[in-house]
Amino acid sequence: MSKTSRVMAVLSYLVIFIICLELPVNIVSGRVKNEVSGPAAQVVKKDERTTVFESEFGSISTVDIDDGTEKNKYHLQFINMEPNALFLPVLLHADMVFYVRSGNGILSWTEDDKINKVNLQRGDLYRLQSGTLFYLNSNNTNTFWSVTPSLRIVAIFDDPDEEQLQSPSVGPYSTINELVRGFDDPVLQSAFQVPEQVIQELTNTSDTAVIVSADQQSKEEEDEEFPFVKAMFGIQRLSMRASENKKKKHTKTFNFFKEEPDFENCNGWGKFVSKHDLRALRDSQIGVYMVNLTTGSMVGPHWNPYANEVSVVLEGEGMVQVVCASSLTNKDCKNTRVRVEEGDVFTVPRFHPVAQMSFNSDSLVFMGFSSISKKDKPQFLVGKASFLQKLDKGILGVAFNVSNTTIGQLISVRKKSILQDCTSCAEEQEGISEEEKGTGRRGEGEREAEEEKERKGEGEGEGEGEPGARRQEEERREREEEGGRSEKESKEERGRREETEEEEERQTEEEKQERREEERRERQEEGGRSEEGSKEEMGRREETEEEKERQREKERREEAERRERRQEEGGRSEEGSKEEMGRREETGEEEERQREQERRERRQESERHEEESEEDMGRREEIEEVERQGEEDEAGRGWL
Repeated sequence: MSKTSRVMAVLSYLVIFIICLELPVNIVSGRVKNEVSGPAAQVVKKDERTTVFESEFGSISTVDIDDGTEKNKYHLQFINMEPNALFLPVLLHADMVFYVRSGNGILSWTEDDKINKVNLQRGDLYRLQSGTLFYLNSNNTNTFWSVTPSLRIVAIFDDPDEEQLQSPSVGPYSTINELVRGFDDPVLQSAFQVPEQVIQELTNTSDTAVIVSADQQSKEEEDEEFPFVKAMFGIQRLSMRASENKKKKHTKTFNFFKEEPDFENCNGWGKFVSKHDLRALRDSQIGVYMVNLTTGSMVGPHWNPYANEVSVVLEGEGMVQVVCASSLTNKDCKNTRVRVEEGDVFTVPRFHPVAQMSFNSDSLVFMGFSSISKKDKPQFLVGKASFLQKLDKGILGVAFNVSNTTIGQLISVRKKSILQDCTSCAEEQEGISEEEKGTGRRGEGEREAEEEKERKGEGEGEGEGEPGARRQEEERREREEEGGRSEKESKEERGRREETEEEEERQTEEEKQERREEERRERQEEGGRSEEGSKEEMGRREETEEEKERQREKERREEAERRERRQEEGGRSEEGSKEEMGRREETGEEEERQREQERRERRQESERHEEESEEDMGRREEIEEVERQGEEDEAGRGWL
């Protein structure tokens, strides 16, 4: 080990020592606050909701839930409206963030002395601020071929004065009846400056339900509707036919099914919405998320440093496991395994690790609301950003009491995967949960039986003396032997169950690919149903990806064939070029021989010409000599 490594190791151990010294001080000084008491995750089942209104035109049910602490409490409402129903105007006491589960309609609300309107449909998300007066109309688009689904809304109400997501202290909203009719007649008459009979007619009529039929309001009454509310809030016009706000950017909703997910793979997809995605969430401390898990999948273990989560199961069923943040400082907190299904609500406090799992037989779709007063980023156990990747292996080995080799294998997987395959994980979690419940029931029953026997033993002992004491001792030994046998049987049962689970896991792994193919075919067949839209879309995407992969593979094969042909053609062309070069060399040699022959012939011709020239010159010289001699003879004769 180098000097630098030794220094780093010493510093790491020193930091841990300081933290251990500081932790008891924090506990004693009371700086550990907002601890969870009881189960780490709070759950409210669908049949445990409180129904506050119900009629033939719709219903309203509520859920009040906390995160296990006395500080953070949440209020949710589930509003169901039949087609062509009217949710009458109410005044919000808190911010309202809502999600449209099904159906469609029109939302109208007051802002700057005007009425804003926006169309709602399945998957839409929107927020109304505290102090807003709003009402809601569900559409009726029934045809011969289709039936309009009910307009179903999930809403959470947040007190804007609180730093964290918190239910309002004065209720979520007030109806206009409560706002106006609570005053005495003279006060209303003086405030509105209207005749006494108008006030009497207003106050003497019976209260109207929150949700009514939209047909009850006639067109002639629209211009005169809610006159007292208009006067009270200074609204120029409050009617179903009020003009829409021209600033479309203020009335645009966010739709989960029309936007790309933040992460997606064969195990499902997920999306988180904040003020950056939806303008209406500006200045809000609420974020909204949706997760769609395919069968046999899991959201990897993670926790949120700042955000508390309130989730609602929309489709399917699964298991949720929540781990206590600290068993050292909070002895009352208990790790939780809970089965959730459509309509259930569950909470996860910040800093509490959680994993959500779907069963092999069904998918799990849930959405929820989280507090985002500070920038929050989920921390996952697996991946490049995991805290396990940042700590020294030696420190981790000491913390887990295992070897560095084991730690190396544990953190070797650096690929980030938020949604993971987890076949039979939900089934195993449910089995453990049922076993724990059964053990708890058996323990209570044994304690009751022991107490009953002790009471009987005491009564018999008083009457019989020593024989009663012997019977008590015998009964105690029998109970101990019985407890030992039951413990041994439970161990054998657990061993058999583990073997069975391992065998089932192997079989399931072999059938996994076939099951996914069947699921894709089922999603294609059920593509006409809106609830299976996301599955169908995922199947199409997978098929598109497979088709693209096949196309790419085909292109690669074609490219390889072209390269082979080019290589073959190149080989043939090389042989041809060699032959051509040979022919060219032979031709060149032949041409060279011809040129050499021509040169020899030219030289011979030239030599002949030279010889002939010499002979001609000799003959000319001889002729000239003869002629000169003849001229000399003639001159001599002439002299004579």
